[in-house]
Amino acid sequence: MRFVVAVVAATCLLAPPARAGVIEDWIGTWTGTATWTDCTAPGPDELSVDIRWRDDAVAIDGAALFDGLGELWPDVVDGGLRATASDVTVTLATKAKATKGKATKGKPAKGKATATSSPRAVAITLSTAAGCTMSATLTRAGTGIAACDDLVALAAASTSCDDVTVDDDPGDEVAGWRGLDRAGRRAAAAQCQRRADDLREHMIAAACLPVDDDPSQIPACNDTWRLGLRINRCDRIDAEQKRSYGEHVASLRRSLRSLHGRDGAAALAAERCQETAAMLTETLEWLGCP
Repeated sequence: MRFVVAVVAATCLLAPPARAGVIEDWIGTWTGTATWTDCTAPGPDELSVDIRWRDDAVAIDGAALFDGLGELWPDVVDGGLRATASDVTVTLATKAKATKGKATKGKPAKGKATATSSPRAVAITLSTAAGCTMSATLTRAGTGIAACDDLVALAAASTSCDDVTVDDDPGDEVAGWRGLDRAGRRAAAAQCQRRADDLREHMIAAACLPVDDDPSQIPACNDTWRLGLRINRCDRIDAEQKRSYGEHVASLRRSLRSLHGRDGAAALAAERCQETAAMLTETLEWLGCP
């Protein structure tokens, strides 16, 4: 796998740096049948929900779940994801996944690749303040080879990282992987594992993926991420301005991640987050955003 990589130190703002397990567990299109209860205007019975890695954070396509929901930026709660917008709360929890060795919060340990896997599944629930609820089990179509599924997910995530370019898109190889015999799958698993490890390391080096003890996840930065979400949802800000704020999301996060391992990283991260939070608060008050 070939990369063009540049590491850039930047300085600005926005969405919560959700991290539950590893991002490979979440990125992709998830489908399943929903059960709606006590809803005057239920959402679709058949769900197809995209979960992306955008602006260096997990983003859920809320519009595919319920009318009026936009993009959701979840927090990590008990190893799953939870997002709240207005009076709607969405939670996702991993039901099953292939194992490839012990994993850290930031990335899985390198190890022997798994030649086969069943589709990963997540339990999703939605609830509103009015008492409408939805539940479903969603699955993500894969190659049947866990390491190759991870590679595809990482490559999709890398498209949000301006400083990493993947020249050989593994998405073009999915059909071929699905048609392999047992021996071919073992060989593909080993190759995909190497490529995924390589891509992950490049993304971490470019500060596009979180590391353990990520400075951007300190409690002092939580208000900054929440204020950024309020700006993203404020109907008094036009789309171009929101895109501008969105472009700043990765900048602050990467700037903070680049502090990892430095003496005083937490204090410096807190200072930068507090400065940005003050600016966002002033902007929200000036615009009269809720």
